[in-house]
Amino acid sequence: MTRLTRAGLFPGFRGPIPQDVLDLPKPWNDLTAPFPNSTPLARFYENLPGLSYTSTTPNAKSILQASCEVTFDFIANPLGMAISSGGSILAMTGMSGWKERSPSLSYGWLAGDNQDYLAVHSAKVGLNNVAHQIETDEQRKLVFIADEDRIKSYDWSSLEEEQEVSINRARRKRKANQDLLPKHTMDSEGFSGPLLMLPNGRLARAGEGEVAVWGLDGLQTHGPRGTDIIGEVEDDEEEDPWGRDDYEDVENSSGSRLDQVIRFAFDPTLKLNTWNLHPNNPSMVLCGQNSMRTRKYGMVMVDLEAGGKEVVRVLGHGATVTKITTGVSLEQGQGGHVFCTGCTDGMARIYDVRQRLPVLTVEGDSGEGACTAILAYPDGIPVIFTGAMSTTQCIRTWDVRAKATVYELSTGNNDTKDLAWDGHSV
Repeated sequence: MTRLTRAGLFPGFRGPIPQDVLDLPKPWNDLTAPFPNSTPLARFYENLPGLSYTSTTPNAKSILQASCEVTFDFIANPLGMAISSGGSILAMTGMSGWKERSPSLSYGWLAGDNQDYLAVHSAKVGLNNVAHQIETDEQRKLVFIADEDRIKSYDWSSLEEEQEVSINRARRKRKANQDLLPKHTMDSEGFSGPLLMLPNGRLARAGEGEVAVWGLDGLQTHGPRGTDIIGEVEDDEEEDPWGRDDYEDVENSSGSRLDQVIRFAFDPTLKLNTWNLHPNNPSMVLCGQNSMRTRKYGMVMVDLEAGGKEVVRVLGHGATVTKITTGVSLEQGQGGHVFCTGCTDGMARIYDVRQRLPVLTVEGDSGEGACTAILAYPDGIPVIFTGAMSTTQCIRTWDVRAKATVYELSTGNNDTKDLAWDGHSV
């Protein structure tokens, strides 16, 4: 352990620097472990109130007591992730290759027979540049990943076939190739924002003041082997000095053109950083603005089925919204009007869609660092998880009903880029 002393900053002084000078978090009491089965990576806050779990909510009890195992795997430098609505797959996009100029797609098969360990695999991505956007479609078994100009989808249905072989104890060996099959390529030039799966098999991508929409069911595919060209053949990007170095892995289809454009007539300069469907009305979309580009803070609710009409503006954010989760739990009848946001002002907020201001605000990262946040309902008990992106570098767990921060989960001094909740395995 290295101790920073006054002599290092202020010549002539000896001994450790006072806590208030360094502005560091208060030291933890290592003896604060109120539950015997808690993971050693969880550090509980002192003087906890009565938590919301009961003897009839064992999943909520395990989560709020941090009775868990922590596993890890190596992936490319991550940018974001998405979990399918049915909990089948967890997909992650990142940067890889020389100087991290190549796109990366990693995935974990959550519906597999081994629930104790998540094996992460990598798939080749045929895009020209690093992909910052990712989305999933549970019904069609697709993962979507996008760079600035194109969207590609990858089919994971072969993973289900491998699982059926394992379940039926057939003597056939499981496929050695864990790669995903290329399915679609879409030309999204001019639309570089986040992706969103809409009802009725439509994929949307945000641009500046407008949204591009593709209907997936009638879209041209790369064929049964994943090698057919869609659209025209684009020029090779070998000479691009800023492109990926493994240009031979770029798939050169120009892609399918969009089917529809929905314009935000109320704000032609609107740029989105994230969005999600309304928790109780799938025609409505909750849109988080990118304040770095527009200098506008907050969120707006938009009715895409009514031609991009503004419904209401949501107030309370002081910077860019990083994530929106609805926490809908239909089996318990929870979350039908509630959503949660993470923000680069370091705060996570819970909203009721019937109100414009947050009903609860919690500190996700100290010192106004960026945070991501998700809202979950284990056994119908609302719980917030916040991930610190810059300053605190941990995952905090909040009991919403008790209005208490329960514990911090160590990330090994790593930024938390994104969070996902798999409620189907709980």
